[in-house]
Amino acid sequence: MVKRTKTLIKSQRDISKIPKLNRKDHFPCGDSMFLRVEPIKSGNSMSFIGKMRHPVTQKQQEITLGKPTKDFTITMAKTKWLNIKKTAKQQRTSINKINVSDRKQTLGYVTNLWLDTMQKSGKWTPNYYNDVKNKCHNIILPKLDPDRDIRDYQLGNGDALIEDALDAIWDESGANRYESERKCRGYLRRIFEIGIDRKWVNLQCNPVLKRNKDLTKPYEVKHHPHFTWEELQEFFKSLDLSGRQSPPQNLLALQLIIITGQRSAVISTLQWDFIDHEKGFIEIPGWVEGLKRKTPESKKISHFLPLTPITKQILQRAEYYSDSKKYIFTNASKNKNPHLDPWAPSRVMHKANNINKKDEKVKSHGWRSTLQSEGQNQFGQPLIMLKKQVGHIPDNKVDRAYDRSDYMPMRSKFMPKYEEALLDLGLRL
Repeated sequence: MVKRTKTLIKSQRDISKIPKLNRKDHFPCGDSMFLRVEPIKSGNSMSFIGKMRHPVTQKQQEITLGKPTKDFTITMAKTKWLNIKKTAKQQRTSINKINVSDRKQTLGYVTNLWLDTMQKSGKWTPNYYNDVKNKCHNIILPKLDPDRDIRDYQLGNGDALIEDALDAIWDESGANRYESERKCRGYLRRIFEIGIDRKWVNLQCNPVLKRNKDLTKPYEVKHHPHFTWEELQEFFKSLDLSGRQSPPQNLLALQLIIITGQRSAVISTLQWDFIDHEKGFIEIPGWVEGLKRKTPESKKISHFLPLTPITKQILQRAEYYSDSKKYIFTNASKNKNPHLDPWAPSRVMHKANNINKKDEKVKSHGWRSTLQSEGQNQFGQPLIMLKKQVGHIPDNKVDRAYDRSDYMPMRSKFMPKYEEALLDLGLRL
């Protein structure tokens, strides 16, 4: 009797063609990996399995790799199996008893090594470190195999697996998927640079390629919506009505953002020690996260705000409501932060009619654009002075090295006029 040769399973299409069986059967997938199909009475379920002989005893062994799904394809199963098989031979042990921790050059190990290195270097703020860590552990590694040796990503279809993972991030729903994919691609490149630096991988090849812009969909950069001068009166009227329903700390913080043009993350973390009543300004150290000073040199550059009469009035009211000796603005309810939640001012705006004439939702960040735009249109002020007011530093290295101007005399004269004009339009403190 001639023994029937089974067709090699190579793709998801081949799997879908397998008929329902009345008995258990195995279909070859190559490299000693099989697709096990249970009988109809057991649900006709399928799972990938790997078979090999023990490196020492030569006894036949079997391990279940997982069920074929959209998120676990035959290619991923093959990659996982070859990795297990290779490790079992290296450790001369059973495929069910391999010690993954001994293989220090796994993608997961190198990722954590990179994160720990950057955390200890002091180049990252705690919040930025947590953000990168979350993207690595919750977005990147789940789409790849963290237990796979990073050398394997330079072999065969390893680079294709990386591109498939990044394409999956790109295809996810959400307005920020382009930015998320760009960041994850950059993080992966830097992770493999660690392997290259340690000579764990080929020095000539980083398997994470730069995205080909010709193959990507057009992406439109969207700037923060803002109010024009003509729209302010209507918004301030709405804010006066809805603001009464918000905690006073949140409303006061938003009012200070409106008149100073600062980021919400700066205002929400303002400290009492920053205020110098004798010199008449607020000195915000360069290390404050909301200023977004990323380099060690730029973090040494403080940002100064003139202490105007309206600013003093808001600070006096904030002191009445604050329950902290350190931070000016605090939360009305329990929060993990000792200072005001940076999203609190935007929530106040959501309660008001924060839709501009372009049918865009204006958030607290939009007041920076209003100050810079209307400061020129309505008051004829130079852009460089307005940039200094919102906390920008020079764009190029040469100017950052030599330009230490803050335009404080000019800003101290202009900002009270700007604030009074906002009050005339209906802003109520």
